[in-house]
Amino acid sequence: MSTKQTLFTNAIVYTVDPKDTILTNAAVLVEGSRIAAIGPSEQLRNQYPQAEIVDVTDRAILPGFVNTHIHLSMTMTRSIADDIEAAKWLPVVWAMESNLKPETVYAGAVLGIAEMIASGTTTFNDHYFMMDEVARAVQETGIRADLAFAILENRNKKKGEKDLATGEAFAAEWNGKAEGRIRTRMGPHALYTCSTELVQAARAAADRVGVGMHMHVAESAFEMTLVGKKAAGPTSIQHLAALDILRSDFVIAHGLNADARDIEILAELGVGIAHCPQAYAHIGGWPWPHIDEWAAAGVAVGLATDGTASNNNLDMFDEMRLATEVRKLQARDGTLLPARQMLRMATIEGAKVLGLQDEIGSIEVGKKADLIFINTRQPHLRPLHNLPSHLVYSARGADVESVMVDGNFLYKDRQHLTLDVNAAMERADREFAAMLGRGGWSVTMQEPKAGLAAALKLGVTQQALSVMQVLVGSEQASEDTIL
Repeated sequence: MSTKQTLFTNAIVYTVDPKDTILTNAAVLVEGSRIAAIGPSEQLRNQYPQAEIVDVTDRAILPGFVNTHIHLSMTMTRSIADDIEAAKWLPVVWAMESNLKPETVYAGAVLGIAEMIASGTTTFNDHYFMMDEVARAVQETGIRADLAFAILENRNKKKGEKDLATGEAFAAEWNGKAEGRIRTRMGPHALYTCSTELVQAARAAADRVGVGMHMHVAESAFEMTLVGKKAAGPTSIQHLAALDILRSDFVIAHGLNADARDIEILAELGVGIAHCPQAYAHIGGWPWPHIDEWAAAGVAVGLATDGTASNNNLDMFDEMRLATEVRKLQARDGTLLPARQMLRMATIEGAKVLGLQDEIGSIEVGKKADLIFINTRQPHLRPLHNLPSHLVYSARGADVESVMVDGNFLYKDRQHLTLDVNAAMERADREFAAMLGRGGWSVTMQEPKAGLAAALKLGVTQQALSVMQVLVGSEQASEDTIL
C-alpha cells in the first residue's frame, strides 16, 4: 500500500533552514508523516503527478512553533492572580492549585491545546501535576509534547519520595506513546522546592528510564540560600553542573540569574534555556535577561509562554514580539534580536532546546511534517515584502489558518479537526466553577477578586510562604505580606 502524498503549491515557504531560505511560488510535498520534497511548484507538480494538489496561494508555510516551557493546565487559573505584587503571585496560584482534580487538569489541557494549535504551536514542553490527564489529551488531539510530572518536596521528605516515584512511573509509562508524539522527562520543580538529594535522585531516575529532565533553574537570585553548605558551586547552574545533573538532555526553564560563567558552562554542556518574556513582564519583579548574549555564547534559547496564570495566553507570536522589543528598549539598540532570529527561537532553536532539531523545527526533507499555514492576504500583512518582520512585528496567532503534525491536519481553514472546541470551553467553565467551589472562592465578572483574600488565607501554607521568601529575598514574609 503506497503512502499518501500531498503537494502544497504556490506557497511562500519559510524553511528556517541554516540559511533561513525563503522560497516563493514554492511547493512542499508531504508523504506520510514527513517532508519528502521542497522546490518550485511547477517542477514538483511534474515530478509527483500522483500527489494530491492543494493550492495554498497567499499562504506562508512555516515549521510549527515549539513552546519550550509551559504548565499547560494552568489555563484553569488564567487571570486569577493578575495585577498584584510579584511576591503574592505564587501563594495565590498555589492556593488555587490545591483544589485541582484530574478532571480539572484534563479540562485545562484540552483547552490549552486548542489555543496552542489555533495559534501555530505544534510541540510543547509541559511540567505539571496529574500528568496522565495531560498525556491523554495529547494522545487524543494529535499535538506533539514532552511531558514531566512536577516533583516537589517543600521540606517534606516523604512527599518528595512519593513525587519522585510518581514522576518515574509516569515517565516510564508514557514515553514514546501516541505514535511517538509523546516523550517524557523527569521534572524536579526547582532548588527552592527540592533538596539537592532529590534532584540527584531525579537524575538517576531519568537515566534509568532513558529520558531527559526539565526544571526551573536560576529563577531567583536567592534560591541557593536553601542549598546552603551543601552547594557544589556558587550558583544554581554551577552547583547542578558539578553534580553531573546538567547534561544536553536537560531543559532549563528561565535561567534569569545566570552569570557569564553559567552561560559558558551551558554552552559547553549543550544545555538550552526556555525564555518566557510575557510571564516576566506580566508578573514583574524579575530581571530581564540578555538572551542575545546567551545565543551569541552558543546557548540554544527557545521561546516559551509559561503557564497562563502568568502570561495570560499561549500565543507564540506575542512571545517573539515582546522578547525582541523589550530587549531593544532595555539596551537602546534597535539592531538586537532581529526578526529572523526571533523566528528561529520560536522554531529550530526551541527544537534544539528539546533535543528534537533532527526531527522538527525547520522545513527540510526528511523532517516531520509539523507545518503551519499563515494567511498573508490581510491588511496588516501588506505590502508583503519583508516576511520575517511581518511575522514577528505584525502577525498574531489568529493569522494561522491551518496546522498539521506528523502530516495530519489538526486544524484546517480555522476549524479544529481533532477536538470539539465548544465542548472544551464548556468543560473548562464547568470545572473552573467546581474548583472555585472546593476552595470556597467567590468570583464574579464584576468583582473577580471578591472573597479572594479570605479564601486564600485558608489556603496559604508554610511552604508557599517559604518559597515566596526565597523568590523575593525576604526573611520577613508573612501571611499579612501576602494578603
